[in-house]
Amino acid sequence: MIKASILLFLFTLSVFASDKNLATNIIWENEKLSVPAPQGKNIQNGLSNPFAGVHNGVLLVGGGANFPDKNTSRNSKKVYHQSLFAYDLKMKKWYPEFQLPTGLAYGKSISTEDGLICIGGTNGINQSNKVFKIHWNPKTKKPEFTDLPDLPVKIHSFGATLINNQIFVFSGMQNGTPGNKTFKLLLNNLVSGWQQLADMPGKARIQTIAIAQNGDQKKDLIYLFGGHSRNNIDIYVATTYLTYNPETDSWSNEENILPKGYKSPISLGGAQGIKVGAHHILFVGGYDKDIFKKAYEREWLIKKAKTEGNVERVKLLKEQAKTYLLQDPTEYNWNRKVLAFHTVTGSWHVVDEYPHPPPCGAPIIQNGNNFYIVNGETKPGIRSPFIYSFSFSNKGKFHIVDYVILILYLLGMLYLGLYFMRRENGTEDFFKGGGRIPWWAAGISIFATMLSSISFMAIPALTYISDWKYFTMAITILLMAPVIIHYYLPFFRKLNVTSAYEYLERRFNIETRILGSLSFIIFMIARVAIVLYLPALALAAVTGISIISCILIIGFVTIIYCVTGGIEAVVWGDVIQGAILVIGALVAIGFLISNTTGGVSGVLEIANDHQKMAFLDMTFDLSKPVFWVVLIGGLVNNLTSYSSDQSVIQRYVTTSDDKNAAKSIWLNGILSIPISLILYFIGTALFAFYQDNPELLNINMAKNDSIFPTFIVESLPVGISGLLIAAIFSATMSTLSSNINSAATAYTTDFYCRFKNDVSDHKALKIAKTSTILIGILGIIFSIMLAEMNIKTVFDQFMKVVGIITSGLGGLFFMGIFFKKISGKGALLGLIASYVVLFAINFGWFETKLHVLNYGVIGLSTCVIVGLISSFIFPNHKNLSGLCLAQVDDDICN
Repeated sequence: MIKASILLFLFTLSVFASDKNLATNIIWENEKLSVPAPQGKNIQNGLSNPFAGVHNGVLLVGGGANFPDKNTSRNSKKVYHQSLFAYDLKMKKWYPEFQLPTGLAYGKSISTEDGLICIGGTNGINQSNKVFKIHWNPKTKKPEFTDLPDLPVKIHSFGATLINNQIFVFSGMQNGTPGNKTFKLLLNNLVSGWQQLADMPGKARIQTIAIAQNGDQKKDLIYLFGGHSRNNIDIYVATTYLTYNPETDSWSNEENILPKGYKSPISLGGAQGIKVGAHHILFVGGYDKDIFKKAYEREWLIKKAKTEGNVERVKLLKEQAKTYLLQDPTEYNWNRKVLAFHTVTGSWHVVDEYPHPPPCGAPIIQNGNNFYIVNGETKPGIRSPFIYSFSFSNKGKFHIVDYVILILYLLGMLYLGLYFMRRENGTEDFFKGGGRIPWWAAGISIFATMLSSISFMAIPALTYISDWKYFTMAITILLMAPVIIHYYLPFFRKLNVTSAYEYLERRFNIETRILGSLSFIIFMIARVAIVLYLPALALAAVTGISIISCILIIGFVTIIYCVTGGIEAVVWGDVIQGAILVIGALVAIGFLISNTTGGVSGVLEIANDHQKMAFLDMTFDLSKPVFWVVLIGGLVNNLTSYSSDQSVIQRYVTTSDDKNAAKSIWLNGILSIPISLILYFIGTALFAFYQDNPELLNINMAKNDSIFPTFIVESLPVGISGLLIAAIFSATMSTLSSNINSAATAYTTDFYCRFKNDVSDHKALKIAKTSTILIGILGIIFSIMLAEMNIKTVFDQFMKVVGIITSGLGGLFFMGIFFKKISGKGALLGLIASYVVLFAINFGWFETKLHVLNYGVIGLSTCVIVGLISSFIFPNHKNLSGLCLAQVDDDICN
């Protein structure tokens, strides 16, 4: 009561707290590098459009063009350089100058793990179709050059990017004229050379910007921005962008480049862009399209006047051109705004003001958390020798009120474990709660266990970047409830099992029990790792502490209250945590709606305009989450979870009788649909909110699944953030505690007590608590490994793990209850066969593009089919009295 009063007081206090008014903060470094002067020269005039990138910790800058003599004269000669400069980022020193194979500028360079790949370019006379790689050798401290396959066309001033170990080249000056051809090169199959792809639609153009980034619907896409071309006096400057899908070799329609607050679309001509975070592209520099067009038109008018012999007109236009070149840099109105494009919402906004002279033709490269802007023009004819750097800092941090709420919650969970430890009298209490758990608490506990941080964070992230096609899975939970209650529940209650896998030994044999229990324990460790990883993202965003440290904090707090209180602490903790989860979700929706233009109708309008609430896709495609895949996959996955998952089955036996156990299952099914609606809608509301407020997006957010905690930390008022982060912790701890406790139950019952004679109750309890700690620690270790991996959405990865590991378990219980002819050896062979088939699919032993939800269907079907066939060879001779539905209805079990 006291704890609830404190939380209510803090919640009320937070209403009066000021909003955090947060946006991503760019830190512009004061230190600037200057590219060394080339050999034989005293100064470096700066370079436009050089090759630039990072390899093995060394910044490489090579080639480029400038006017070393008379920078502002139309008669000065542009020089194309061959110098290659190397700067050790760790040692902070320049190496002696090296040389490229030839002097080039206006090509493109792409940093890879194996080196800097340089493509095309021109020396002012001839264009190049050459492609070569610069590998920095850390031992010799020298660059090594390797030729790669030549492009089919000579090219410069084009767009190029890297995606999935493939280089894509778009548009540019191709064989002397603006082109729209597209090519790709597979770096792991250089023998195949460059392949020509679908032409870029629309007008051919040069100086486009190509950036690969994760887009809507979880796809890696390529975005092509800006560019220009001319036909005599007709100058075309693009103010649009195109999207290319490398999977389908197809292009989208053109969209306007229109940042929030701008009245008309803008050009990014001369600008440079770079991928940032999970979904953003950042742009720096670029020319004013109207002034640029006038300068181009003047050149054409001079040529025309010469042809007509109009000397006075030529003289006047040349004077205007000279005046144009002698202007102050501010007169050119080059872009001083740092712009960001968000690939999910398609929104643009201004991030910051560029603190240096705005450049054109300045490559932007990344090394770790640091970004470098290399040289470029600062006005026509004038280059900068400097390399400017910047990084990101997220302003969103917890207020003291937020910390108090979170700490009170954590202390409350620890107290809960200590409280129930006083009531613990042995393994019966630790594993089953002494039968004292009311049906409604068991039902909420099942709900909270299954609706973890995977749901609370990954589902909003999923609908934020895609749509509602997965929602059918929530309905299948309710559809499975009568099947579980009628066919499965009586077996577990009648047999009075502590571990669900005791049934497998009685029905089949000891080998099946051991393999089934071992599979479950492995799955629980994997699930603990995934469930730990998500809130660690949230806590890292809140505190600035590393994800690994956050995993350790959450993991060990959960282990402590889980060890001390047993299943009773776990269930009642689930009840509290489930309530906090629902309250937190509703609070989040309230803030999202109230801060989106138009409120509820505004959210729905934006969602409908972008097809964000698409639900039914009735096409038949096993590679996508269409209705049939989600429905059948959801039914099978939920059948597996509610019939073979120890963490769920353990709740069945904590209630006093069958009727109350059935009520708990119905309550879980009924709760799942409205709560799933809330979580799915949060993702849709997040999309609408950030589409309406793109400036509030954290452009350096590294992972999709961080979107909800990022919103919580950066956009909610003080105090509310603490409540919502506590809700994420609630979702996490409810699942972690259940998973760890259930895995410990399985180990103690199926391994230790099964193979040890005369184990005392005290000894079994000690083993249970020890195994709880060890399983928790293993989950923490694997969670840390997960944090180091590049995963776009945890939801799909989790569904894959569920399908591979648990579908065979579901098949075992399905066979055991419904098929009396299946023998122990047949069941064991069926389980093994399901793992072999699913591992073959997952690791690409044969070509397939199945959606992850099909894994469960394939695993269960394989297990049952192989089990049936094998049982003809190894028939069943075991007495199945009370172990199969055949003892009740021979028409059901045949």
